[in-house]
Amino acid sequence: MPRPRADQHDRYGFNFIPKAGLVWTKNDHSARLTYGRGIAAPTILNLDGYLFGGLLIGNAEGYTLSDGTVIDALQVETINSVEIGYKAKLTPKFFFDGNAYYNRSKNFLSPAINIATQGRRVVQRGDTPMSEVVPGTPETGAATLLTYVNYGEVDTYGADLGLNYTLTNALGLVLNYSWFGYELDESDLGNDGNKDGKVQQEIDLPINTPAHKASLGINYSQKKLFGSVFTRWVQAYDFFSGINVAAEANPDLNLRENARFGRTWNYGPLGGFVNVDVSAGYRFNNYFTASAQVSNLFDSEVREFVASPFIGRLYSVELKVNLPAIGGN
Repeated sequence: MPRPRADQHDRYGFNFIPKAGLVWTKNDHSARLTYGRGIAAPTILNLDGYLFGGLLIGNAEGYTLSDGTVIDALQVETINSVEIGYKAKLTPKFFFDGNAYYNRSKNFLSPAINIATQGRRVVQRGDTPMSEVVPGTPETGAATLLTYVNYGEVDTYGADLGLNYTLTNALGLVLNYSWFGYELDESDLGNDGNKDGKVQQEIDLPINTPAHKASLGINYSQKKLFGSVFTRWVQAYDFFSGINVAAEANPDLNLRENARFGRTWNYGPLGGFVNVDVSAGYRFNNYFTASAQVSNLFDSEVREFVASPFIGRLYSVELKVNLPAIGGN
């Protein structure tokens, strides 16, 4: 596990990043309990950017608005994580590996947003009047200012399960399953990332991952012949990232499937497929191996990226030549 560390930064202060773990091992069994803290630090642009003549300025010092509201200076984004895991060779043919985790993330770094809203002006950056920060700004302050803020807190949790079973000396079975969940308080305006006065999970804190996914593989290798059948299931899920959207219809967001959404096109949710890949090969000797693969055997509608088309059935063949080492003993 990575070692604990401590950092002192003249912009976002002191941060201690602890790591700890307990591991129990006996024969073919092993259990672990770990804790770790991670940070994502603001960039130079987030802290000290000065673009478009002062329309966008970083938030290393905080801001004061005309009604007395204080926008705090940026801090690091943090995640605290606890994991428990167990792996074991339960029988000579059966191997198990499982873990569960719980994360608490907060102080996300927002995109550039206008903090001069509801008729308020930005009068100070730190202790410096905005008229000195941006020449030409009136004494009443800036009517528009784009900057970055910390916001939000979300708990995420999940589990991963892996099973390996040897059916025969030549035939093996592999099963993997993952589950992911989260908790977000939509009544807490601290989670309002775009400061529009309401919390919308899709816009403010998009999760962008399926709740369930699983895979099943059968592998064969005997003398010169080898092959595999690999099946993967991914639950459908919505994806939101800036202008990139792939999601089911949502009247609250004026979002339709297979239609334009803002500057991009929404083709609907990602995932939502079962995909089967098949491969087989033959080793002629120590130098030549031939193989063939069929990806997406049943031509399912596989789409895993925003603005990408469905990936259909693909065929490939391969001839591998292993050359002996030159100059060896």
